[in-house]
Amino acid sequence: MRKFFLLCALCASVLAVQADNYYYETIDGISYELYEDGDTRTAVVRALDEEPYYYKGDIVIPATVDYDGVTYTVTMIDQYAFQYNDSVTSITLPSTIQIISSEAFHNCYMLETVNLSEGLEMIYGDAFWNCRSLTSITLPSTLTYLDWYAFEGCTSLRSINLPNSLEYVGGHVFLGDTLEAPVYNDKFFVFLPYNYAESYTIPDGIETICYAACYDNNRLKSVVIPASVKTIEGEAFAYCDSLTSVTLNEGVQSIGDYAFLETAITSIALPASLTNLKASAFPSSLVTITVAEENPSYYVSGGCLLAKGTDALVFAPVGATLPEGIKEIGAYAFASRQDLIDFVVPSTVTKIGNYAFNNCQNLKSINLPEGLTSIGSYVFNYCYELKSITLPSTLNDLSTASGMFAYCSKLESVTILGNPTYIPDGFFYDCDSLKSFTLPESVKECSSSAFCYENGFTSPVLNSHLFASMPKGYKGEYTIPEGITEICDYAFYQCNGVTDVHFPSTLHKVGQEAFWGAYSLTRIELPEGVDSIMYYAFDGCESVETLILPSTLSYIEAYAFSFFEYSHLKEIYNYATVPYEDPYWDDPFQLIPNLDQIKLYVPEGSVEAYKAADVWKEFDVQPMPAIHTGLQNGEAELKSQKLLRNGQLLIEKNGKTYNVLGTQVK
Repeated sequence: MRKFFLLCALCASVLAVQADNYYYETIDGISYELYEDGDTRTAVVRALDEEPYYYKGDIVIPATVDYDGVTYTVTMIDQYAFQYNDSVTSITLPSTIQIISSEAFHNCYMLETVNLSEGLEMIYGDAFWNCRSLTSITLPSTLTYLDWYAFEGCTSLRSINLPNSLEYVGGHVFLGDTLEAPVYNDKFFVFLPYNYAESYTIPDGIETICYAACYDNNRLKSVVIPASVKTIEGEAFAYCDSLTSVTLNEGVQSIGDYAFLETAITSIALPASLTNLKASAFPSSLVTITVAEENPSYYVSGGCLLAKGTDALVFAPVGATLPEGIKEIGAYAFASRQDLIDFVVPSTVTKIGNYAFNNCQNLKSINLPEGLTSIGSYVFNYCYELKSITLPSTLNDLSTASGMFAYCSKLESVTILGNPTYIPDGFFYDCDSLKSFTLPESVKECSSSAFCYENGFTSPVLNSHLFASMPKGYKGEYTIPEGITEICDYAFYQCNGVTDVHFPSTLHKVGQEAFWGAYSLTRIELPEGVDSIMYYAFDGCESVETLILPSTLSYIEAYAFSFFEYSHLKEIYNYATVPYEDPYWDDPFQLIPNLDQIKLYVPEGSVEAYKAADVWKEFDVQPMPAIHTGLQNGEAELKSQKLLRNGQLLIEKNGKTYNVLGTQVK
């Protein structure tokens, strides 16, 4: 699990915002951003933006630079300043440099020598990523912050010191197998070389075993954690396939996510000092857990680990018996348990935590009890064999259940008996076998990715007011039922076989990317009542020739009608008397070429206003054809002279019916 820290990028941004003036200048072959803030003058080394664009050879950064009679102190190496400069062989930094930003020397393949001076305080993420010619480096005693992946891919690096000044150390700092000795200081244990030893005792005095410190160390079989260690961070021993023995001495207080993931540990004894434990820390191989009696936070019953006070199930090893009366199944409690096939959740359980049954690949059925009121995210993620499930009537809140059935590739039936108002992200992500789903009437909103991407739906997913998802393989015309007020985000996403959609008179909103990639759609005829069209709603609908916009449209987001250079758009009928202009100048027609050749028909009295309005003035603005006269002068008149037939907008005038172009229809 990779973390990114944005502080380095923000540093330059803050400087720029706070400074009275700043300039970009190249001085003696090095590019700088020069800042003036009151009496303070500072310079940041940045990437070259003029030929030859790359730094080469031995680079010596000066402590100060002079420009236009003013002296600036060089204090920082900017993000990406030297990245991909594969001809740089050495870097020497002055004592004035305080910060090396993220990816500053990223992919400097030929960088062999780095001279860091006292005064450096922070090295951010990926700073020396893939500097594979770097053989050694000395970190100064002033360094307080060493970020994630700082030296990842430095495959020639054999040794490095870790100063005691450090206050923070990220994870995967030395990802690779080239260091010849463990890396640690008085407080942090950062890296154990892959082939260093089969048995290892963390040095006494260490307080923190850093994130992924022994990650993927396949030689390590046993490890002893001394009493000085208070924190074992996430993934500290993850993927140590041969690790069978872990001794936790009294003193350990916290064990993070995935700390012993995919190890071969079968038993573990938890000390009394342990009060903060992530259930995901344990491998599925674990059979036996014991806890010191005086531990204030955890106890064991029936072989299961439970939380004192709440009696929540923390972890259930293989072969354990669930105690009577438990009310909560905690996060990851059964994760990766391949022995689970048919499972009945105890009737007393009211809450199931995140990832509780994640990756139970052989789980075929599970019975959730009436009384269950809360369920977390990705609970059944990667349960490949799960075919059907019923969510009880007491489960009315699914807002925390993102990705609940993600990658359940054999899931065929889901019944929701409760009354949820929201379906969250990725609820049915990649559920290829789920052909249909009844959207509860209680649902008022679906997240942007609740039903999008891969699914097996063969019929639309909707209720009386929301249209949530259209089968990707649908071809031809489709009429959205009356009563639908909103087309959800991604509803017709990549439905490239749909040629025409008839919208209901009740429609108010078209969601984000609702018709993204529906490139066979030839006409967009939005009825009166539609007031909002969201980002990229019809993005990529390149075959659309006619676009009809109602007078009620009051909000259009950027790229709503971006049909790109392949656009076939010929004409737009816009009934609004006042041109819509976004306060942020977002253009819904971006990337459509030759707008001046597309006719924009508007109410006759509004022609000049459209010709002066941003975006709209780019079109060939014309008054509406005669058949439209009088249709834009009042709501009552609009309703009396416009009607829908099978979703098609028609005009009724003098006892006859016409389409929007003025052609009489029967």
